[in-house]
Amino acid sequence: MNFLSRKKSESVEVLNRKGYDLNQLGKYSESIECYDEVLAVEPNNLLALKNKGFALIKLAKMEESLECYSKVLDIEPNDLVALKNKGYALKQLGKHEDALVCIQRASNLIQFKK
Repeated sequence: MNFLSRKKSESVEVLNRKGYDLNQLGKYSESIECYDEVLAVEPNNLLALKNKGFALIKLAKMEESLECYSKVLDIEPNDLVALKNKGYALKQLGKHEDALVCIQRASNLIQFKK
């Protein structure tokens, strides 16, 4: 890995960590700014997408959170966190059947791993 690639990787890691810490402090709008910076450089960064989705749920921005979780599931269809959180967001939007599909998929994955 060359110097610039290493610096970019370190910056992404630092921003993801800062976003996570801000989420823990309940500063969801600020955490989203960090994740947006990560996603500007690495649009498929799963950690940033999932944590941004969580922050958006906390801000009651369910449609936007669905975009994050759908992108995660496009990349990693068996991501349990994304499935559960997408199900929650769908439920909050009154899309109960779609929510149930996500929760059942997550449940099936958990059963399969046992």
